[in-house]
Amino acid sequence: AFARVRTFNSTDLRENLTGDFIENSISLQQNQTSEDSSAKSIASQQEPPLSGKSEIILVSGYSGVGKSALIREIYKSTINNKEIFISGKFDQYQRNIPYYAISQAFNDLCNQLLTESELVLNEWQDKIKRAVGNNGQVLIDVIPNLERVIGSQSPVAQVGPQEAQNRFNLVFKNFIKAICQAEHPLVLFIDDLQWADGASLKLLRTIMSDANLKHLLIIGAYRDNEVDATHPLMMTLEDIKKEQEIVSFIQLDNLRSQDVNALIADALDCQPTLTQPLTDLVLSKTQGNAFFTTEFLKSLNGEGLLSFDQTTRKWQWDVEQIQAKDITDNVVELIAGKISRLAVKTQAVLKLAACIGNRFDLSTLGIIYQHELADVFSNLFPALQEGLIVTLDNQQKSLDLESS
Repeated sequence: AFARVRTFNSTDLRENLTGDFIENSISLQQNQTSEDSSAKSIASQQEPPLSGKSEIILVSGYSGVGKSALIREIYKSTINNKEIFISGKFDQYQRNIPYYAISQAFNDLCNQLLTESELVLNEWQDKIKRAVGNNGQVLIDVIPNLERVIGSQSPVAQVGPQEAQNRFNLVFKNFIKAICQAEHPLVLFIDDLQWADGASLKLLRTIMSDANLKHLLIIGAYRDNEVDATHPLMMTLEDIKKEQEIVSFIQLDNLRSQDVNALIADALDCQPTLTQPLTDLVLSKTQGNAFFTTEFLKSLNGEGLLSFDQTTRKWQWDVEQIQAKDITDNVVELIAGKISRLAVKTQAVLKLAACIGNRFDLSTLGIIYQHELADVFSNLFPALQEGLIVTLDNQQKSLDLESS
């Protein structure tokens, strides 16, 4: 058994978990007070890892239940401007690549460091170089952007696979200790841990088993329906727990009937008693899954089954008509149908983007797609509007394929 296991129903989390909007003016932008207070309540029960001891918080739940949204709220509730926040996401189809999410996260860190002033960047360079010694190339092989921070490094001696992994783990541990300091604690968010490779899990155990490592908070998310007690992730966490009492679990459930009804009533600006029949239908299809609930409502709107009457200035729907339409209760089919309605050019560029992984940048996609960047973005834009991809920076140079 793990320490401090807590289960949360999504009552207090319904607002942001279900997205920001439904197309054609159906708004899901609600008051975030309840979600914020829930996240703060969770945070208040934690040991303060950012003030000293390191800790892991694991958020579990089905795909689409709202794990990432909850983590964002915990993040906003618990940290201030001095912390460094980085994130990575494992990919179901990239499991053969060691340290896939770790590489993403620490490449992100390097990009953040490169935005600092020359004076601050030089301080980071010196600190990291002292930590890694003559083994900087070991890290650069996994974190290519680190070379832009510390410069080219000397080749390292060739050793066997096990020795190479042990060397990497040791060098990485020294590296992360240099990053995690009282003046700038590190928050590392890792998504889809159920797909983590063995090397990453061993690295995680090495890092978190070190009692001397301070000022690190790892927040992980995973699908609990895809793991059991014998899964490598759970076995790794059990090992960490035996050595250090630093593992906390948060289990996130589906939305309840009253939550979905409140969401729909808010979105349609009407009394909850009027939306209850629609809520019952939505629940029968989505089982209260936050992501599926949002997409189902979008599909009703898109097919004209949920529409705004300009004369009465009210939303209209017919439950019997919706039932007769026999809309799928499979979220995969629903999203596949959404993609199939996109333009052929948009579908083509999305397929290429998916081959890159769950994160991609426009420059790489442009090379594969063999089009100018303006054309790449123009063809991607309908998918961006549909919420199938999201931007990871304000310049829209890198994007993320939405998966739940």
